[in-house]
Amino acid sequence: MNRDPVSRSDGRKRVLIADDSNTVATYIKSSMEMLGFYDAEIVANGTDALNLIISKPYRLIILDHDMPGMKGLDIIRTLSNLKTRLSTPIMLVTGSVNGEMIEQIRNERLAVAAVIAKPFTLETFQQRVTTVIKGK
Repeated sequence: MNRDPVSRSDGRKRVLIADDSNTVATYIKSSMEMLGFYDAEIVANGTDALNLIISKPYRLIILDHDMPGMKGLDIIRTLSNLKTRLSTPIMLVTGSVNGEMIEQIRNERLAVAAVIAKPFTLETFQQRVTTVIKGK
């Protein structure tokens, strides 16, 4: 019997993908499936993403920064303020990465494992996921 709370009964690890672009979310989900071991859930807004993160364990969380309901960084800030620290790595994908955003992440010591600028290639995305999962 599998007792890992982030795995399904078939051993595949859960990933949450939060992106308001169905095209991007589907691309990310396909990329994760190509890596072979992830069960990916997709949501299209920040509020739904936060509710799922609080209620279910995930092996990896991939957040778009600019979503309706709540921005990716705001979700991460909210999670940082919870009494129980989230140990799940979070990747932030954004079409608007800039020095100010990176500075905010550093200054606020937000738990962001990686920031990926859109558009990205399949190879680049999968390399970053692999690095994040391995904790490097």
